[in-house]
Amino acid sequence: MNMSFAREGTESLTDAYLAKPLHPAICQVDQIYPHKSKWIYTRGGSGGGDYNFNVVKVHLRDVTDSVDDEKKLKVYDRALVLQRDHGNATGHPWTPKVGDLVLVIYLHANVPIIIGTLPNVYQQPVCRPSSTIDDIYDIVYKITKWNPPTRSEDTEFNWVDHPFPQKNPICFKYFDKKRDLSFVHSCPYGYKGHDEVCEECRTIDRIDGGTYLKFFSDETESETDPAWRTKFHHHCGSLAIFDEDGTILIKNKVDEDPRGHIKFYPSGKIEAHSEENEEEGSQAIVYPDGEEIACEMRHNPTGAYVRIYQDGSVTIKASNVTIDSENVLMTGSCIIEGSLTHGNGPCCNSGEGWME
Repeated sequence: MNMSFAREGTESLTDAYLAKPLHPAICQVDQIYPHKSKWIYTRGGSGGGDYNFNVVKVHLRDVTDSVDDEKKLKVYDRALVLQRDHGNATGHPWTPKVGDLVLVIYLHANVPIIIGTLPNVYQQPVCRPSSTIDDIYDIVYKITKWNPPTRSEDTEFNWVDHPFPQKNPICFKYFDKKRDLSFVHSCPYGYKGHDEVCEECRTIDRIDGGTYLKFFSDETESETDPAWRTKFHHHCGSLAIFDEDGTILIKNKVDEDPRGHIKFYPSGKIEAHSEENEEEGSQAIVYPDGEEIACEMRHNPTGAYVRIYQDGSVTIKASNVTIDSENVLMTGSCIIEGSLTHGNGPCCNSGEGWME
């Protein structure tokens, strides 16, 4: 046989096969077989372990004739599922869920391959209210705890009852207009009891509950936070904020409201405060080198404070100072404003010396 004829004949058969139109079908998933353990391959094709490579069982959904018996359904067992980003110990394993509507093509006319899921009236897609048909393309990835669907007898064994999520979802959202980005665990929107789901989530400000991490872009659309801010909020109310100028603010929840906080300034100054309001509560401040003051403790309601200067001198201001010690040695410069109580009665001393 002339090898060129054989090659041309093979190419013609291949071209003819590839030219055949694909026959996609719409099916519903009845069962999934996730890959749970490693398959041990041996030479010759045999092996042991889990050979369920994320395959599913489906039945044909777009049937013309009425089906009154489940046994008459056209069923495909162990249908392959198209994967993305896949490799040895690499990738994002995925199978559609039971009841999902899927698009299936057939390899060699009889090997079903699921290429994706299809939205439908029973399973509507997540809303992207700020996207447009021209230039804004928001990206949303919402994960909810799956609740098994049920079949109805009057729908020919098709899955139609898909329960709404009963738990708060996990959500990743990219706001394309200004490039803001958020991750939310237990988002307060998008579960049973919130009919609007994501319809009102037009800007990053909409996310105001749960545990979230927000990234504000250089042209953020936020009305409450500045550009380039990174903000972590815990569902209990505690908060951490990182700003472009180097400022860091950490607040903790006390009772029902965030109250105590620590603030790091771009200059190196660090402030710890017991209250939300800067004019209330107690605070401790540490100053960087080069400042006149080294550190300070202050009680804002009374104005009392203890201040240490960079030169080693100390200032104490209070309505009353009590020193409970048998001997007190004071060296260097020290200024005490107000009465000083030592031992069993008042005393006064300035400059270097002993107080007894």
